[in-house]
Amino acid sequence: MIQSCLFDGFTFNDIFGQFGSTSHSVHGYSLVALLCFICGVQNAAVTLVSKSVVRTTHLTGITTDLDIGLIRVLNKKRIKDINDEEKANRMRIGIILFFMCGSLLGVPVFQQFEFRAFLFPCFLSGCLFLLMLFFQVALPFFKKSNI
Repeated sequence: MIQSCLFDGFTFNDIFGQFGSTSHSVHGYSLVALLCFICGVQNAAVTLVSKSVVRTTHLTGITTDLDIGLIRVLNKKRIKDINDEEKANRMRIGIILFFMCGSLLGVPVFQQFEFRAFLFPCFLSGCLFLLMLFFQVALPFFKKSNI
């Protein structure tokens, strides 16, 4: 959520110039650096929350994990300790499918709304963050205090 707000705030105010322009100025390089930083922050946050199970910004890692997981599931009899592998594979397939949906929907939405289109993922990330905060922090705290 923070990264979307940072990106939206900087791009709406043209601090980094026009996105996609062929500029060789510091503005263009600064925008690329900010985008790399935002992807790193998102990946680190999701990796931390998921206890290193999910990586969200790199499809190569997810597809490699899916391939390894499929091999492990297909060789259940020879490989021990694969209790949650099928569940993890379903999650990885879901991430890959949502990447594809985002790629297909992102172009027409951006053409229609330009940089304001980033407000939708910002809002969605905020809602998911609040749900995660509720289920991982608030709910266990209230359960512990009622015991």
